[in-house]
Amino acid sequence: MNPRNVKQLKGNECEDIVLSHLTGQGWNAFTAQHGKGMADLIVYHEDLGCITYQVKTLTRQGGKHISGNGIVMEGERPRIVLKLTDGKRYYRDNNIDWMVGVDPITRNMYFYPHDVYSKCSTRLTIDKVKPTEHLEAPELQCFKDKREIPDLNEFLD
Repeated sequence: MNPRNVKQLKGNECEDIVLSHLTGQGWNAFTAQHGKGMADLIVYHEDLGCITYQVKTLTRQGGKHISGNGIVMEGERPRIVLKLTDGKRYYRDNNIDWMVGVDPITRNMYFYPHDVYSKCSTRLTIDKVKPTEHLEAPELQCFKDKREIPDLNEFLD
């Protein structure tokens, strides 16, 4: 299989993991269909509007590496860096509200809101920048403000 196709399939799988997580939290989440924009996922909330997400796949790297405490280790390890550009454009300058790193093997997700990831230059290191827990969808204000009808028969006559 073409390596580019494999990469795209992994990316789609990671987007599906995040999509499933967001819908499980009560958000109305959608995948971007055009493929030309910078957002992979779009969440719509009546009170909050549209929220955009860029999903990055954390890849596995092989070979020898030195851990944080100086021990030389060998074998697979996750990539801990999220690229914050798509070549020439910065995600922070193009209305991407959340960056999400996903490890496709463990299915771990690392959420970074715009105010956190925009402070980094071109890369974000997961070990150094603490991810944010993604909140569940808030109850719609229109349902909170809805008045109860004391006697329905008044309106039916």
